[in-house]
Amino acid sequence: MRLTHSHHANHIRAYQRIARSDFWLFEISVWFHALALSLVSIFVPILLYKTGFSISEIVLYYFIFSAVDVPLNFAAAALTRRIGARVVTVLGTLAAILFVISLLHLHATGANLSSLMLMAVFAALYDTLYWVAHLYLFIQSDTDGNNAGKNTGVFYAVRQTAVTIGPMIGAATLLLFNEDILLLAVILLFLVSLAPLAVMNHPNDKPAVKLLPTEFFKHLHIRRTYLSKLLYNFHSEVESTLFPLFIFTIFGTISSVAIIPVIASVAAIITALSLGNIPRERRQAAVIGGAAIIALAWLGRILFPNPLFFYASILLIGVFAHFVLVPLDSEIFEYARESGDPLSASLWRNVTDMAANAILYAILLLALHILPASIAVALIALVTLILLNLLMRHKKAVPVA
Repeated sequence: MRLTHSHHANHIRAYQRIARSDFWLFEISVWFHALALSLVSIFVPILLYKTGFSISEIVLYYFIFSAVDVPLNFAAAALTRRIGARVVTVLGTLAAILFVISLLHLHATGANLSSLMLMAVFAALYDTLYWVAHLYLFIQSDTDGNNAGKNTGVFYAVRQTAVTIGPMIGAATLLLFNEDILLLAVILLFLVSLAPLAVMNHPNDKPAVKLLPTEFFKHLHIRRTYLSKLLYNFHSEVESTLFPLFIFTIFGTISSVAIIPVIASVAAIITALSLGNIPRERRQAAVIGGAAIIALAWLGRILFPNPLFFYASILLIGVFAHFVLVPLDSEIFEYARESGDPLSASLWRNVTDMAANAILYAILLLALHILPASIAVALIALVTLILLNLLMRHKKAVPVA
């Protein structure tokens, strides 16, 4: 489940064009939201599995979630243009609370496929409303084009700090108490994240420019960037959702899953910050190198299927994921500013991610053996990503007129 997003810290003055002097309230809101999300996100498939759903039913849930999510992104973007990103962010948070309540209901009543599908709808509403509006605010705040790469590095570094802290607290809660206490804590933190949004001044957050898809994707380099993002997300979804579930089926303990984001985050924080300074002309080389290392890590998991290598590969992938993500998002955020339509940049970024997820889970629904099939899809997508960027290595970005 792609509920693993986060927001990054940025200098307050970079945001003043949106929310003036009290934008720090928005930053506090985002921090509490990220913490709430990281408490439970990696455990969602585990909780569903423990509730009594089969792996095939869990895959069906993620397919419905992703398939519903894709068209809802366009509705979220339209709503953002109409009522503003802050209000849509609040609505997205409320949808997140409904998602958690539905998970609580499932835990109380047991495996029920109809309730699971309803939860998928709430998850899609949350993902589209909150992240389209939220990412728009970040992109809009990036007023200095020279710092896009650095700001993107900070984006992922702070994401990793939240991903490190949250699962440790979540695992401790599950071990000392139970699933209900954890989910109630998540709801409470989501509610706390709404308080700063309620008291901050209303920002000027209604996008004025709306480009048609043909206009937005008119440059070859931006088509390459979004296609690269789509291809990478096949691996990312397998790594963040299905592989932890596989680890749980082997070891059968919450702690065996909770350690995954901790391992992935430690070195990745420094990596993300460092990659923020990578020159624009070297971004494709970073993407190619990072994707190649990740593909080799997946091959290693096939050749050396033992716990020690599994956890070592998590650390390796956690580091080299940022060789792909930071350059790609830097390109997207820069183009968002140059094109004058940051909302479209946010919209299409979410659409490509969730379209990849929908395709992945559609394939897995037809597969006899889900884990081997998911690894095959991840490897094919990574190899295609490498070839795409090798073939288009010398295609330079064309400034928007």
